[in-house]
Amino acid sequence: NTVPLAKLHIKADKEEDAGIILQTSSNNNVSYLQFDADKNHIIEVSDEGMSVNSTNDKLDFEAKSFVFNKGNVSIGTTSSNDYKLAVKGNIRAEEVVVELMTEWPDYVFEPNYKLPDLKDIKDYIERNRHLPDIPAAEKIAEDGISLGDMNAKLLKKIEELTMYIIQQEERIQKLENEINNNH
Repeated sequence: NTVPLAKLHIKADKEEDAGIILQTSSNNNVSYLQFDADKNHIIEVSDEGMSVNSTNDKLDFEAKSFVFNKGNVSIGTTSSNDYKLAVKGNIRAEEVVVELMTEWPDYVFEPNYKLPDLKDIKDYIERNRHLPDIPAAEKIAEDGISLGDMNAKLLKKIEELTMYIIQQEERIQKLENEINNNH
């Protein structure tokens, strides 16, 4: 190619002549990179370490740090800390589905559920500066937080608040009835 667009730019005059194959060995410990005329993209790296196969799809690796390690993926960081996906930076998605392994807090609506006493909650907040069962800001800053677990904890608090509101509404109705009956 007389007008290269990159440090290595190979141009074929005929489509059947196009393609690149880089192979370091012919035995089972393969390091292999192939881009051929059919727009197949194959990347294999030794001893079942990494294999990417793509046909007529975009295959794009332009990251300062993108690591595949033992089934875990790290983006923007070199360590996944044993998470399947670790990202240092922002993530944008249309939807995230979290499948919980814990109990969903609908048990708050069971007849035998005992709502915490509001005086006890007030005392707890004054001592700890956060809600009971909700981690403190320092703990979250240190350890992070599971979105699924936090959503369950927040839903429990919302359901408890709903029960308190219902109790207050019943009390207000009872007081209004007493006032109306005395006048």
